[in-house]
Amino acid sequence: MALELIQNRFSDDYQPTHFEKLADGLFNQGIVIGPEINKADAFTAAQIELSITQNAHSNTQVGKHPCGLAQAPLYWAVNYLTQLDVDIKAGQVFITGSYCGVIDLDTDTNTAISYAGLGEFNITFSAR
Repeated sequence: MALELIQNRFSDDYQPTHFEKLADGLFNQGIVIGPEINKADAFTAAQIELSITQNAHSNTQVGKHPCGLAQAPLYWAVNYLTQLDVDIKAGQVFITGSYCGVIDLDTDTNTAISYAGLGEFNITFSAR
């Protein structure tokens, strides 16, 4: 499991263009690599119930992978990179899309993120 950390870096009083937003999204804050999950379960997870708890507030939603299954973009990337003679090595990380899009969370608060049937993160996001 992985979490992509996304934060808008434009000031509140600036309205970025579509291309500025796109460029901002290409370089997000980081990736958190979480627990290893059962591959067979992950390969059949076209939709996932996602629960997020911060303090006493919980939010549950059902998310769908934008490509049907999470491994579809991985297969494409491996084939494409192989055609370009780019070596792919064990241990490299691919993220293949979000089941629920961008979700705003509070910082400096213990956060439990559960992907029902797959795994769970317990994490605190802190601003620098």
